[in-house]
Amino acid sequence: MMKTRADVLGTEFAGSPTITVDGLDLFPSTPTEELTCRVYSTPLGLQGAPAVEQLAAAFTARGLRKR
Repeated sequence: MMKTRADVLGTEFAGSPTITVDGLDLFPSTPTEELTCRVYSTPLGLQGAPAVEQLAAAFTARGLRKR
């Protein structure tokens, strides 16, 4: 777990929460060198997490599906 600004330098950190699958960000964005909260553009406006439908679409786009 990253705790300081030094921990994120040189990484692909894009704010928290970042949702990854196999190390890949499901919602790629510009990395930051700061510890910061992340917001997602959703049908309801900016939110602290993507909508369930957006998560499902991101999983499907990467070939992941419900079993």
